[in-house]
Amino acid sequence: MRQFQLPLFQPFESYSHSVHAKALAEGKNAANCADCHGAHAIFRATDNRSKVFRFQISETCGACHEGIYGAYQQSVHGQAIARGITGAAVCSDCHGEHAILSSSERDSPVYMANVSQQACSRCHADERLNERYNLPADRVRSYQQSYHGLAARAGSLRVANCASCHGVHNILPSSDPRSSIAPANLGATCGQCHPGAGTRFEIGPVHTLPESPAAGAIYWIRWFYLILIPLVLGAMFLHNLADFIQKARQRFAAQQNKPQLLRMTRNERWQHVLLLTSFFVLVISGFALKFPESFWARPFVVWEGQWPVRAWLHRLAGIVMIGAAALHLFYLWNNRDARRRWRLFLPRRTDWNEFWQRLGFNLGLRPSRPLLSEMSYVEKAEYWSVVWGTALMVVTGLVLWNNNLTLRYLSKWLLDVATVIHYYEAILATLAIAVWHFYSVIFDPDHYPMHWTWISGKTDAQHWQETRHPAESFAEQEQTTSQDPPAVP
Repeated sequence: MRQFQLPLFQPFESYSHSVHAKALAEGKNAANCADCHGAHAIFRATDNRSKVFRFQISETCGACHEGIYGAYQQSVHGQAIARGITGAAVCSDCHGEHAILSSSERDSPVYMANVSQQACSRCHADERLNERYNLPADRVRSYQQSYHGLAARAGSLRVANCASCHGVHNILPSSDPRSSIAPANLGATCGQCHPGAGTRFEIGPVHTLPESPAAGAIYWIRWFYLILIPLVLGAMFLHNLADFIQKARQRFAAQQNKPQLLRMTRNERWQHVLLLTSFFVLVISGFALKFPESFWARPFVVWEGQWPVRAWLHRLAGIVMIGAAALHLFYLWNNRDARRRWRLFLPRRTDWNEFWQRLGFNLGLRPSRPLLSEMSYVEKAEYWSVVWGTALMVVTGLVLWNNNLTLRYLSKWLLDVATVIHYYEAILATLAIAVWHFYSVIFDPDHYPMHWTWISGKTDAQHWQETRHPAESFAEQEQTTSQDPPAVP
């Protein structure tokens, strides 16, 4: 095809799978290449002498499909083609050109479940065509939001599609009394699926969008609920938030009155706050770029026309995360006790033993709950995930931020690699925090509604002794409810 500069890709291969080729293979009389393109007088499709010239296509198809051709000529599409309107649908727009499939085949655009999604929406969801020919722009969207459209999108073969109401080849405007959607005929049309429809009251408007004032009462009912829903749920949320805060305060106070062990120094807690804050800002502002149409992204992208607020928030949060990482490294370098406790995060063979023992207990295969190390596999997985994720996101983020410098010295391929890594690592980090970290600090029944260590720096000594191996480092600490020791630089 490239050799002869032909515009279509593998037309014979496409035709060989068509309903016409299959009929010929069965010895039936069906269209072959010459029937559509001619035998000797073959012209380009753009030549008005060609049998596949746009304004000749329906006549060419009609040579075999006479009855359908007659109905099409009377239809709104056939009449438009007769008037020279190039945007009107012809046979190949709905059925295809060479790979024409039977309407019973699932891959056919005129298969029952595909009619509205592929055949009709191809033109009627096209803003350019709707604007050019002054066609209603909401027809496809209103259908897709209706019960019929939702069920069709789910794959239903029983629900009405566009052709069920408008017809197939004999589609006429609603102003034509012969049309199946003429006001006088709507009852009969709807009655094909809904017996008795329209016998007492007129059917009324069909393609209605609740957000359009033309929808009348539906429009105002929608607004009623748009106001009611946030008011009701807001009141419920505030009620439960106040209840949660009060109970959490009582739980926190009761926890602090018990013997405590120091788990996080003040400096470590500030590092955690910086990491926590920057992480959530990065997540929201980053995914807002990927999904700008989402409702939660609007506060970030609504300013994009004047100020790149989202981008600068994302970069500022990235700088804060880099600062938190630098502070952590300086803290380890400058504090001997911090380095000693950091070594507890190094992987050990006992981590696997603890993991399998805990898994066996959770599955009911062990009678007693196994004790964990001072820094168990849970904390180690969290810590090294943060180390890995931070390093990867910082490197790829800087590559993307300095894209001009990157493209000056490196291939665009590297920029694309950094983009993919940055996106999927962000998904991994976000879900890991939600699934792994939130469980251990919030949803774990041992700590619900919150493991307060990240605020107070302390943990319940009794619970610690019941769940952890005796550790010299904690045994040497004073069990106290007094104030924290001075912050370690």
